[in-house]
Amino acid sequence: MKNSKWLLVAGLVIMMMAVGCKKMGDQVDVANTQGSPMVLPLYVQGGAYQVGNVYVWDDGIDLYVQYKLDALPADGSRWEIYRGQVAVVLDPLAFPYTDGYIDGWKFPYSDYAVSPFQELTLKIPMLGGWQTSTLVDIAAGCMLHRFADAITPDYQQIVGWAYDPLNPFTDPNGANHGWWFPYGPGGNWLEGTAWGGHAMPQWNMWQFPGNNWALYLLYHPLSQTSYVGDLYLGNPKNNPQSHVVGTVTISDNVSGGSGNIVVTYATMPGYSIYDGHTDAAGTLAGIPQANGNPIPGQFDYFFGPFSPTVTSVTVTIPYNSAWNNNVYIGAHAIVGHY
Repeated sequence: MKNSKWLLVAGLVIMMMAVGCKKMGDQVDVANTQGSPMVLPLYVQGGAYQVGNVYVWDDGIDLYVQYKLDALPADGSRWEIYRGQVAVVLDPLAFPYTDGYIDGWKFPYSDYAVSPFQELTLKIPMLGGWQTSTLVDIAAGCMLHRFADAITPDYQQIVGWAYDPLNPFTDPNGANHGWWFPYGPGGNWLEGTAWGGHAMPQWNMWQFPGNNWALYLLYHPLSQTSYVGDLYLGNPKNNPQSHVVGTVTISDNVSGGSGNIVVTYATMPGYSIYDGHTDAAGTLAGIPQANGNPIPGQFDYFFGPFSPTVTSVTVTIPYNSAWNNNVYIGAHAIVGHY
C-alpha cells in the first residue's frame, strides 16, 4: 500500500472487550482440564507484589477457580488463605458494586479455606445463561492473613486478586481495587473471513459479481446521515452457520466536493478483529478484482494485524469528487471468536 494512503488511515479506535483475545491461530490461555489451566498471578495491596497464583479451568460442566500461595515473597512472613470470592458475568458492568466500589462480599460464589490454608478451590456450575462456548468475565478475589513470622499469632488481613493489568476495578477516585479477566472455556480463537454487506436473504443483492461470496456496500455521500451495514462472517452461499457478527458504519464529512468517507468496523460481544482491508471507488469495477472476485490484498487501506485483537477499527478515506453520489465500499476483515 502506498505510504501516502497509509497516512490517511485514521487513528484506530480500539475497545478492549474480550481483552483476552489473541491473534488468529493462537491457542487461548485456557484449557478444559486441570492439567493445563489458565494461570494468573495473585497480587495483593493493589498490585504491590505477588504471593501466589490463581488457576482457572473447566470440565464442561463446572468452572474451577483455585488459589495457591505458591509464589510467596522471601520475607519471613507466614501467609494463609482465609476466604475466596468469585463472580462470573457476561458483561463486566454486571459485577457487583457498592457506592462505586467493587464489592467482593456480594460475589455469589465464596468459601473458606481449611487446613493447610495454602490453597482453596471454588467450583462454579455453568448455569445462569452461559455455556462452554461463551466468553465470560471473572473476578477472583480473596482474603489473606499475613503473620509476622511462623509463631506470632497476630496477623494482618490483606485482600488479594487474580491480576489482569488490562482490566482493573477502580473506585470513584480512580484508585485500584482489584481486577477482572476474560475466560473462554476450552477454546481456540476461531477465525473466518467477514465482509461488510447485508445479512440473508438480502446478501445476494450486495455480492461482488464473481463466484465467491464476497459482499460490498453502496454509500451515497453528501447525505449528512450515516449508513449502517452488517459485518457478515462466513459464506452465505454454502455455510448455513454464517451470521452477522457486527456492523460496518459509513459516514462522510464531504462539503464542496472535498472531505472524507469514514468507515467503522465494530464487532458484537464475543467477536473481535485480527486484521482487514478497505477500499472505495465510484464504481464496483473500481475495486481491485480478478474475475469479479475482490482482492483484499490490493485494497488501498489495510489495518492490523492486532495482537491482542480489537473490537472496533475506523478507517478514513479521502473523497474523490469523480465518485459523484455513489461510493462502493469493499470492507473486508478477519474476524474470530472463542
